[in-house]
Formats: sequence, C-alpha cells, structure tokens
Amino acid sequence: MDSDSLSFRGEWSGVDSMLGMRTESTAGRRDGRSHGEMRAMSVSYGELTRADGSARVRLGTTDVLVAIYGPIEFPHNKQDAEAVHVHVAFGRREAMSNVAGAETGAGTESVITRDLEALVSYLVLATLHPRKAVVVAVQVLADSGGVICAAINSTTIALIDAGLPLRALPLAASVSIHNNAIIVDPVVVEEREADAVVCIVFDTALENDDGFMSVYAMGDCGGEELFAATVQVCRQLVVKTRAFFRLSLERKAAVHHIWNAP
Repeated sequence: MDSDSLSFRGEWSGVDSMLGMRTESTAGRRDGRSHGEMRAMSVSYGELTRADGSARVRLGTTDVLVAIYGPIEFPHNKQDAEAVHVHVAFGRREAMSNVAGAETGAGTESVITRDLEALVSYLVLATLHPRKAVVVAVQVLADSGGVICAAINSTTIALIDAGLPLRALPLAASVSIHNNAIIVDPVVVEEREADAVVCIVFDTALENDDGFMSVYAMGDCGGEELFAATVQVCRQLVVKTRAFFRLSLERKAAVHHIWNAP
C-alpha cells in the first residue's frame, strides 16, 4: 500500500445491539457478515496527477474514482459573481457496460449527476471563487453495491484533497431493508432482493446535530418507525466513516508536510 492509501477491514458496526434487532437479523450473510457489519473500506489520494484533487474509495469491491478540476476560468458570458458553476461527469468503465445487475441505471445516474452538481454547488464557497467553474469527474471502476454512497463520499474527499474550503462535510451510508430487518452496507444481490434500499447523506461537520441532508430511497421502507431506525443506523455508519476518512487525511498531511521543530 502506498503512502497515500489507507484501509480498514470490514468490522461490526454495533447497530445490531443498538437497535435490539431480531435474532435472525444477526445471522450470517452470503459473504459471512452479520447484518450490522460493514465491508472493508479503503481510500487513496493523488492517483490522477493532472487533477487538482482526487480520491479513490473502495467499499468491498465497489471502486469509485473522483477527480476535481478547478476552480478554473469560465466563459465570461456564463459567469456568475454569486455562484460557482459546477459540471459533473458520471461514467462507468467501458467493460462494465454489459454487466447485469449494476445498481445504477441510466435514469438513476442522471439523478446522481444532478444531485452531485447541486451538492458541490452548495459546498464550494462562491465568495472565494466568484465567476469560476469546478469540474467533477466520477468514474465507477467496479460496482458490487453501494455505488451511490461511494460516489458521494469520494466526491467529498476529492474536494478536500483539492484544497477547496467547504461549507459542510457530507458523507453517506447505505442500508437495505428486507423482511423488516435493516441490513448494513448491502451488496448488489442484497439490493436486488431487498424491499427497499436507502442511502442517506449527513453533514458530518455538525458535531451536535444529526446533520440530515438528503436521502435516496428505492422501494418500500416499511413505515415511519422502521425508517426512523434506518436513519439512526445510517447516522452511526457515517460517524464511523467520518472517523476513518479523518484518519486517512491526518496520515496524508503527516506524510506530505514537514513541520518545523521548536
């Protein structure tokens, strides 16, 4: 592993006991995890040397690479003194085009593109970069489930790597709901079989607030009580993810900065 990479193995997230979930919900899954166990996660930086910032997040075998270009000059007739123009290009590796069962179809990808543009437009402080543009290139290299979550998290970390001051720190977590049980970090086959798949985005910069920002929900979430439990689970997963990314950024800073001795 290179100096700009960090990973952790899949681990129990603690949500089984937190929610007092049914006994069957703690049984093993196809990949051997409990319903409350996350897949292994890794993050790396700087793989694209011509980008202003980049991040590659792997969630199990789901693999998403995001590059940030900008702030850059924008055509004068399209400039906005009170906003940063954001363009998101969302694509998949060509070899994946015929893979059946990928999480996001063309319609969903257009929604992700639109929402990422709105999210980045909100995050980047326009007062610091008036009349500029930011290009976000999202490339899905492999999709074994949770690609929306991985794309959002990769984008946030890539923006930080680009050195852009942000007004929030959004991170996402995904779960599926099957037979009234909440399943953490589902893979593609679990997403297909689920009654609902939910990805929730939180602003993790808000230490004393739940920071709820947005939700992607596909299917029947099973009523208000189960959805409230789903939000609680996703919040805990995002706190865990934030701690991991913070550690990776601290490690990156320690490698690339020389501190003056007293």
